[in-house]
Amino acid sequence: IAFAKNQVDIIRKLAPNQWITTNGLFGHLDSHKLADECLDFISYDSYPQFSSIYPDKGPNPLLDRKWSWNLSVARSISSNFCIMEQQSGPGGWVNRMDMPAPKPGQLRLWTYQSIAHGVDMLLYFRWRTAAFGTEIYWHGIHNYDNRKNRRVLEAEQVGKELEMIGEEIVGSKYQADVAIVKDYDNEWDGELDRWYGPFNSQSEMAWFKVLQRRHIPVDALFLTKSSTVEDLLKYKLLVYPHSAVMPEEKANLLKDYVNRGGKIVFGCRTGYKDNSGHCYLTPMPGPVAELCGVIVDDFTMIGPNEAPPKISILGVEEHQEIIAESFNDILHVESDQTEVLGTYKNAYYDGQPALVKNTFGNGDVYYYGAVFNQEIVNLLVDRMQINSPASDLLKLPEDVELSIRKHMDTEKALIYLLNYSKDPKEITLKKPIKEKLTGQTLNGNITMEGYGVMILEG
Repeated sequence: IAFAKNQVDIIRKLAPNQWITTNGLFGHLDSHKLADECLDFISYDSYPQFSSIYPDKGPNPLLDRKWSWNLSVARSISSNFCIMEQQSGPGGWVNRMDMPAPKPGQLRLWTYQSIAHGVDMLLYFRWRTAAFGTEIYWHGIHNYDNRKNRRVLEAEQVGKELEMIGEEIVGSKYQADVAIVKDYDNEWDGELDRWYGPFNSQSEMAWFKVLQRRHIPVDALFLTKSSTVEDLLKYKLLVYPHSAVMPEEKANLLKDYVNRGGKIVFGCRTGYKDNSGHCYLTPMPGPVAELCGVIVDDFTMIGPNEAPPKISILGVEEHQEIIAESFNDILHVESDQTEVLGTYKNAYYDGQPALVKNTFGNGDVYYYGAVFNQEIVNLLVDRMQINSPASDLLKLPEDVELSIRKHMDTEKALIYLLNYSKDPKEITLKKPIKEKLTGQTLNGNITMEGYGVMILEG
């Protein structure tokens, strides 16, 4: 950061009226601190086709749709942000990262993916493809021949559409009632600590996939030293999967949030380290034990030669069992306000609490003793009655993403629907709604084309 400050000081002296930004989300770097202290806003390079060379190894992969989470992280760094490079063609260097061309419609789809997730300025990479050098296969809108092709026509279509509705987009902000919580202390510490670090990406993706497919918008919320309880109270639910590093001040902030009506979901390996990475000499989950209503009585990794136990979910009409993946915290209830929702099965800790709900002040806290998968996330979303904000307006298939951008001063909103499937999908509008790109008023059952985009008047 200090080196960046020196560069910024030079640029501001020579070009005092120019924006300063940089494109990229990199490891080992506090991007929030960089943006706050050096930049006017952050930029990001969005290449959804990277999903073809860095595939999602988990179940039910999102493919290019997963890039919506990366955009959420960029949006968390600065509420106004730029896409410096939006993928517009096939990509790759001469020796690696070879990617197929976008299918007809995907260039437009990915453009609106970025717009739907809050971007305020977008540039394609690139206008004309390089004819020599390492990047001759990082194709742009034009090929080497510089003749009009289908990507040129698609970019032209986007330009005409934004000319019609662009002014309505500018100044609007992405809307979400749910946030997946992150912080740089846990990101850095978890890079080398295999006892919790690798669990974060699995749990984040389990939550993101479920929320995406249930059409529940979600933010990435990074906790920093400047975070306030008002920042947290914007959300009905916070998901903080494996927050091993939990200093007292952060625990107190979370207690204040829950006490004032918020909901938090924690996962295993919560609250056992301080800011220095030193383990507390107290029962886990350390500073949030009172908040969770439990202590960790025992714990174990799930070894490579053993099957993970199951969690038997209590209090449901139809018996449910969830696989308790990767790591198990065995819980001991400490509060009369704590309800056991699930117990372990088929392990030496058979019958011990694995999932609990604790009432704290005006809010609730859920502690789950394992790594999250989509089954437990669906169960928790159902139990907490977290619904899509557009459920009264729309019925959508899983392949269609829902995003909402809203002007806070006028309350006017735009509802973005993005079909990531190559196949047409049927949506149902429960009342007449104007579609902004065509100007038509739609109602009832409507077919979205493959890789199609619709923007509805909220």
